[in-house]
Amino acid sequence: MRGRVSFAVIAGFISMFLFLGPAGLKSGWAEEAAKKPSKAEERRKALEEAERQAKIQNFSEQIMEKLDKDQWQIYLRLQNPPKDKKTKTLQNDLLTFSKGTVLSKFLSESGFSNSNFTLTVREDGVAVWETMQRDSSDNLAFWRGELNVNGEVMYGVLGRHSSKGERQDYTFTTTKPADFVEVEQIQPPKKEVAAEKPAATVEAKPAKSPKS
Repeated sequence: MRGRVSFAVIAGFISMFLFLGPAGLKSGWAEEAAKKPSKAEERRKALEEAERQAKIQNFSEQIMEKLDKDQWQIYLRLQNPPKDKKTKTLQNDLLTFSKGTVLSKFLSESGFSNSNFTLTVREDGVAVWETMQRDSSDNLAFWRGELNVNGEVMYGVLGRHSSKGERQDYTFTTTKPADFVEVEQIQPPKKEVAAEKPAATVEAKPAKSPKS
């Protein structure tokens, strides 16, 4: 069996040699060798990849410092709101990042606590953070936010899934919407203080001279 296989291989090689000739075989081997990267090329690509990963790591650390440094005022807009006018479709919120966790003031009022988040830097320089939060009633909140290259504008989505199967989807941004109305603090009316009446003045009358 081995002899037959070896004979077939040799016969095939001789046929190729006769068909292509020495120059053709040499050209084919050269093409195959050119397709394989050299060791120098492999080292260069490995070095470029290491430098790219180092830049991404450095940028990720800068983004984490940026997130921790500031509190992020965002504006949540409810998607596909119900027709009743009682539902608030535009809601402001405050996000606080600290040591790899994020807390939403808006959701903390509903029983959600802070949670760990993941941070990914894309090739275009945009930083993406994601997290899932859960309250004591197994209601879920899914966050996905993006920070632009300058690290100044944040935007993203929030999905709230209740344990009863209800769902609310929001978009959010740090840019204040034109239709957002600030709620002014209502001050109690000032009490008017009645003006005090001036004290009565007593005019001194000249004393009568004694009769002589």
